Amino acid sequence: MIDGIITIDSRGIIETFNRAAETIFGYGAEEVLGRSINTLMPEPHRSRHIQYLTRYLSSGQSSVIGQGREVEAMRKDGSIFPCDLAVSEMRLGERVLFIGVVRDITTHKQNEQRLRFLASRDPLTGLANRTLFRERLEQAILSHESENRSIALLFIDLDRFKNINDTLGYQAGDQVLWEAARRLERCVREGNTVARLSGDEFTILIDDVNSTETVESVARDVRHQLSQPYDVDGREVYVSACIGYALYPDHADSVSNLLKRADTALNEAKRKGSGNFEFYTSELSARIERHLQIENSLRRALEREELSLVYQPKVDLSSQKINGCEALMRWNSAELGFVSPAEFIPIAEESGMIIPIGEWVLKMACLQVTAWHAAGLPLIRMAVNLSARQFHDTGLTSRILAIVAETGIDATLLELELTESTLVENANEAIQVLRALKRLGITLSIDDFGTGYSSLSYLKKFPIDALKIDQSFVREIPINQDDIAIVRAIVSLAKSLNLKIVAEGLETIEQVHFLRDLDCEQGQGYYFSRPIPAPEFMTVFHRFNDQPLFPHTPPHNALVRT
Repeated sequence: MIDGIITIDSRGIIETFNRAAETIFGYGAEEVLGRSINTLMPEPHRSRHIQYLTRYLSSGQSSVIGQGREVEAMRKDGSIFPCDLAVSEMRLGERVLFIGVVRDITTHKQNEQRLRFLASRDPLTGLANRTLFRERLEQAILSHESENRSIALLFIDLDRFKNINDTLGYQAGDQVLWEAARRLERCVREGNTVARLSGDEFTILIDDVNSTETVESVARDVRHQLSQPYDVDGREVYVSACIGYALYPDHADSVSNLLKRADTALNEAKRKGSGNFEFYTSELSARIERHLQIENSLRRALEREELSLVYQPKVDLSSQKINGCEALMRWNSAELGFVSPAEFIPIAEESGMIIPIGEWVLKMACLQVTAWHAAGLPLIRMAVNLSARQFHDTGLTSRILAIVAETGIDATLLELELTESTLVENANEAIQVLRALKRLGITLSIDDFGTGYSSLSYLKKFPIDALKIDQSFVREIPINQDDIAIVRAIVSLAKSLNLKIVAEGLETIEQVHFLRDLDCEQGQGYYFSRPIPAPEFMTVFHRFNDQPLFPHTPPHNALVRT
C-alpha cells in the first residue's frame, strides 16, 4: 500500500495532501487544503494534537516528531480507523512545516485480532479454547479471594459421539458440535464461560455461584438441552451427555485441584452410564482412591501369588451326591488385606486385567480336577465363570484349547458360566463363539438367569446346556409366591428347551425339597457348603457321598460364610 503524505504548517493547517492520502481518508485534496489537521482526527485526539505542536514549538520537546506511532484517524464518512504515523520537521527559511507519513493499518489490525481470536478460541464452535478457559479460571479464583464468591466448574462429555463421526461422517459431527456449543451458551448467564476443551469435551465456568442448587439446575438444563434432537441435513440425531461438577473453594484449593475434582465427578457419571451427572464429594474421592489402590495392587497380585481359588460343591438333588463344583476366586492382598470379589472383579474387567487373571483361574481349576483325581476322587465337572471381557476377547477358543492340552483335563469336564448380558451384547458373534466351544466338548451354562434380558429367540439359538437360577429368586422360597412363580416358569422354560437347571443360593432344607420336587437337577449353596479350599473339598466330598443329606441338619460348615 502507498503511504499517504500530508504537510501541515505550525498552526496545523493542511498544505499538501497526496493521492494516497485521498484514498485513505476519502477526501479530495481540494476539500482539506487550508483546513485544520483536526479534520482528520477523532474528537478526543484534537486538543492533544494542538498541545503537541505548542510544546514542540516552544521547547523543542516532542514525543511525536521523528518517531513512528500508532494513532486513530477519521475518514470523511466519520469512521475511525487505526494508522501508523511518522512525523518529521522541515524548515523553509522562517517557516516550520511538519510532514506526516500515514499508513492505514486496518487490515493489519484485523489480522492481529483474528490471530488473537484463533489463539484463544475454538475454530469450529467459536467457544473459548483450553488456553482462554484456563486464564479465566485462574482469574475467577483470584477474584474469589477478594469477593468471597464460590466458583463452579462443570465438565461435560458427549456420550458415544464417535458413533456420529463413524456413521454419518465428520461434517455431520461438526454440525452437532457447533449446535451443542450454542445450546450450552443458552444454559448460562452472560459473563460465564463456556469452552470446548477437545473433541466432544466441553466445560462451563460459573463464577458467581450462590448455592449447589444453582449448579445442579444448570447441570439439569445442560443435560436436557443437549438431549434434544439435532437436525443434520434433514436427519434427526440424538446425543446425551455426562456431566461432572465441583466447587471452589468447597472441594479444591487451587486451579489444578478443581480441575481434578470436576474430572473425578465426570468419570463417576460416565461409569454410571449415559446421561448421568455427578456432584463431587469427599466420599466419591475416597471411592476413586480405593478403586486406584485396588487396580494398582491387582496388577501385581498374580506375580505375588496373592490370588487363590476356593470351590463350592454342586449337588445332584436326586442322588444327593456331589457331582461338580464351581471355582471362585479370592484375593488376599499384602497391601489391602482381603478384597471382596464383588469389588475387585469389576475393576479387573474394566482394566483388562481379567484376561490374564481369567486364564490363570481356568488353568488352576483344570489342574485341580486332575489333582483330585490323582488323589482318589472321581472325575467331576469344574465350572468356571467367564467374564464379558474374556468372552469377547479374540483368541478365546484357542487359549482354552491350549489350557486343556497343557493341563491334560478332558474338555467334557469343563463348564463355562456366562451371564445373559454377555451373550446378548453381540448375539450373532456370541453364537459363533459358543459353537466353537461346544465343538471342544465344553459344557456351557447361563449364570444368574432371570436377572438379565435374554429373549426366548436367543435362548433357542444359543448352544447352551444349562440355566442357573439366580439366588435372588431362591432366597425366599417357598414363602414368596412371586419367587415361586418365577422359578416354576424358569424350570418349565428350561425343560421345554431341553436344558438342565442349577439352583444357586440354597440355604434351607425346604428350598432343597421344593426345587427337587420341581425336577431341578442340581443345586449349590450354603446348605451344602460354603466355597472351600481344595484340601477341604476332598473331605466334604467323601462325607456328602457316604451318607444322605436331606433328612438331616446341614453340614457343620454350611453356615460359615466367606
